[in-house]
Amino acid sequence: PPPRKTPFFSPPPRGVVADVLCDRVAIIDDGQIVALDTPDALKARAARANGHNVTLEDVFMELTGKKLRVEEE
Repeated sequence: PPPRKTPFFSPPPRGVVADVLCDRVAIIDDGQIVALDTPDALKARAARANGHNVTLEDVFMELTGKKLRVEEE
């Protein structure tokens, strides 16, 4: 059967899951889609010269200019 097209909504810290499960990822900022592409294409947009593997979190921060908040448990 063809793959299902199920939306997966996730806050930025879950980017690793989205990277594995999703064919396309939308970066949403303040209710607006600021980017929509494959995980690899989005990460290519945010390639950095600091030598680490670019994550979808990096893409989010670069495209929105925002930092991630880590909530304490």
